[in-house]
Amino acid sequence: VPAFLCGICGRPFKRRTDYVRHVRNVHEEVGRYSCNQCGERFGRLDKLKRHDKRGCGADPEEDEK
Repeated sequence: VPAFLCGICGRPFKRRTDYVRHVRNVHEEVGRYSCNQCGERFGRLDKLKRHDKRGCGADPEEDEK
């Protein structure tokens, strides 16, 4: 049974530290790392790297039009 439930999205957490990190990184504007192509911001570097690896879908030629 999860001890912590996000009041914004309803995601359950067993540990308070995971809940606090989730709120900070997902629901607050804490994104220290941003994608150079689309500008999406991430609170954790590993999330930005995953975004880059999967392809952000931004069209770099769109800026030139």
